[in-house]
Amino acid sequence: MKMKRIVLNTALLAAVIPTALAVDSNAQAPSPKGPPRHAAGPRVSPDGKQILFAMDSGGQPQRYVMNADGTNQRRLPDATLVSTNWFPDGKRLLTIQRADRSSPPHLMIMNVDGTESHEIPVEGVAVSGMPLGDGSSILVIASQSGADPRTAVLILRVMHLDGSVVRTITLPTLPGPVRAMMPSRDGQRLAFVALIRDTTDVSPYATKSSTLYTMNIEGSDLKTVATFTGTVEQPSWSHDDRKIALQHDHPYAHDATGKPLDPDNLDSDIVVVDVASGAVRDLKHPDRKYLDETPDWSPDGRLYIQSTRDGAMDIYRIKADGSKPQRLTK
Repeated sequence: MKMKRIVLNTALLAAVIPTALAVDSNAQAPSPKGPPRHAAGPRVSPDGKQILFAMDSGGQPQRYVMNADGTNQRRLPDATLVSTNWFPDGKRLLTIQRADRSSPPHLMIMNVDGTESHEIPVEGVAVSGMPLGDGSSILVIASQSGADPRTAVLILRVMHLDGSVVRTITLPTLPGPVRAMMPSRDGQRLAFVALIRDTTDVSPYATKSSTLYTMNIEGSDLKTVATFTGTVEQPSWSHDDRKIALQHDHPYAHDATGKPLDPDNLDSDIVVVDVASGAVRDLKHPDRKYLDETPDWSPDGRLYIQSTRDGAMDIYRIKADGSKPQRLTK
């Protein structure tokens, strides 16, 4: 069973980088209340020295950047950012910006300090943009203008920074809906997840299993990496492109709409997958239930995650085996 609990449909994470994108026509599941969200959605700079994240400021999500050890937290100058990803130079950001929820989104390049911002023209409505390889091209995910976001078919394109299209990526036909797309660090491969719905569950958001796939960025060499019970999402490639970390959501008691009966008792953990062999390491916490989510790799091999292990959702740094957690936001 799966409901998009924390990652894509809460007020705080509406402003968090969508590292896993839904290519799925089902409407979003209801958002539970659960633990308060203080800070979420860490994204590590290419040199590992800075962390982008979203922080709740007086009930409103704001995007911040901090040092890798949690010090020097400061708000980015543009509060209208919807999603943000680092360019490989660590000085520029690829962002989606909108003045308000009713305004159209714009794909923008800007410096971290907010200067030298300019738009990249996109056909349709930009959903997300991610730099590829050395940053000379980007992967853009868009929907058709005027389409209902709940049913829109998303289009994947590799583009130059001037908006010209290099190629359109066609995803393979798989047994279930495809979601959670993320390019490798070298820009050569694409990871994504395909879901198998649980038809025995009354909830429209129930998932029986999830399979992680990779393929070349132009659409060839499809490979099955690993299959999981329930749902995995939020893939992040290690900096050597040998491993992928994901968020693994565990089943929970829910009503017919998918809303959890006990939102304070939800459970998710991080799994690390070896891309070549498919071997899975599950960073479980069997002593009690809490949420470990949205992993992102640092160049030194550590992971940055959002977690409720101490109550509210905050940003933590952990080793690749899950040990030595350090809380960075409070």
